Amino acid sequence: MNKQQAKERAYWLMNQSTNGYEATRTIFIELYNLFEKFDLDMAEIDHMLETHTISKKGSVIKVEDE
Repeated sequence: MNKQQAKERAYWLMNQSTNGYEATRTIFIELYNLFEKFDLDMAEIDHMLETHTISKKGSVIKVEDE
């Protein structure tokens, strides 16, 4: 996994609905590990909220300007 893939994974994880403690805990741990391992910046992920979306297939994709 490279840094771009890590940012996409973090974005994807932050957009998941969770049901219960274990699911939330699992997502939190994975996010923490991604941020630590790839030195991610929360501002980069925040920017992705404005420029990316999740496709029907579950991939993180950049939204093209119309």
